[in-house]
Amino acid sequence: RGLEEITGYSREELIGFSTLDLWIDPQACVELVRKVAEEGDVVAEVHRFKARDGHVVDGLVSIRRIMHADEAHLLFVVRDVSALAATQAALRDSEARWQFALDGAGSGVWDWNLARDMLYLSPGWKLQLGYRDDELANEFATWESRLHPDDKARVMSMVEDYLAGRTANYDVEFRMRAKHGEYLWIRARGKIVERDQRG
Repeated sequence: RGLEEITGYSREELIGFSTLDLWIDPQACVELVRKVAEEGDVVAEVHRFKARDGHVVDGLVSIRRIMHADEAHLLFVVRDVSALAATQAALRDSEARWQFALDGAGSGVWDWNLARDMLYLSPGWKLQLGYRDDELANEFATWESRLHPDDKARVMSMVEDYLAGRTANYDVEFRMRAKHGEYLWIRARGKIVERDQRG
């Protein structure tokens, strides 16, 4: 019944089908079967199928080799993940547009997860200071250690005030040490996008 819903074919129609008849890329099915024969169970591979009305279904496929009456059989389990695939594609497109806008503006991005003490610094952020992406670690210390000594207390106080809710915005200018040793003026803006139950 699940396969009927996914493909739009009736049970009677499906019984006469070869598995290859549903696969958009039959060779991918052949390779998958070969992989199962050589390595055993295959779990969580996405493949594309043809529905009765012509639309394409993204299916998460698992295959298990089972023995029945001393014969090996393959049990295919397919889950429709088309909505998830479409969401992921839209997200990739959105991220690509966002990245293009940032690159064009010469802006850098930072994302700080305080609960896990994890900081992401984009390649563009590092490039502003003259570094390649692999030259600076994505750590709070990377940012803090490059603050100008005369700006550090003020900036850290502004971070604390914003996180505590004492100020409405995080928008601050300060100096940061670039790779060549000189200090550059940076304007940083941030916004809290999520809080956990502990705030």
